Amino acid sequence: MKIAFIGGGNMGAAMVAGILKNGVVPARNICMSDVDIKKLEGFSKKGVVVTSDNQEAVDFADYIFLAVKPQIYDEVIKVFERTDEKVIVTMAPGVSIDHVSKMLGGVKVVRIMPNTPALVGEGVTAMCCGADISGSQLRFVTELLSSFGRVYQLDESQMDDVVALSGSSPAYAYMFVEAVAQHSAMCGIDYDVAVSIMAQVMLGSAKMILETKKNPRTLREDVCSEGGTTIEAVKKLEELKFADIIGQAMDACTKRAKELAKKD
Repeated sequence: MKIAFIGGGNMGAAMVAGILKNGVVPARNICMSDVDIKKLEGFSKKGVVVTSDNQEAVDFADYIFLAVKPQIYDEVIKVFERTDEKVIVTMAPGVSIDHVSKMLGGVKVVRIMPNTPALVGEGVTAMCCGADISGSQLRFVTELLSSFGRVYQLDESQMDDVVALSGSSPAYAYMFVEAVAQHSAMCGIDYDVAVSIMAQVMLGSAKMILETKKNPRTLREDVCSEGGTTIEAVKKLEELKFADIIGQAMDACTKRAKELAKKD
């Protein structure tokens, strides 16, 4: 099978890098298209076919991944030709399967929401698909996505909400690391060392959740001891309504995803 990525931004680049790293599809069977073809030079050197012509990428592939901003989806895909036998894979908030299928005359569509940790093989991708996708087509897309992380199948009604859960949430994690590192630097610890320490803390904490299968609240309580230091930090976070702040941020993210969907 041949695959194409329309758009060579951070998300598309992360996914292609993950696919190449795991050898699921050989470089010669991958095409990337972007108006700024210079940004694709690194992939060209690895044997990926690169072009600035989107239709050339469409004609090249059996599966076309649309890695462009949701605001320009219609502009990009309305000029596609010869898509009857293709599978279109969308990855934008607010862009429904039905919308893309209708624009392209009933084409088969898989809708995904990946995130940028795909670049290091630790991505999370939520996925749903149209009823006309065959079992073999679904398995192939799932295999591709699994090459750079975990895949979760959801109902399409949940896809706008999952943007805040997994698509955008790496940014929340980076903000947390940055905040802790900045405060540590104010206390005299080297900023880069603090970032490295916090990154390892985040990695270890995530593995504790995944491997012990304990509830995050239980794990949090395991760190705290009555009259100790950690519990004082947790009390202050609760006093400042940390959970409410995160919830409000996620609501803002989801609201924007639904705004983008209104064009349907």
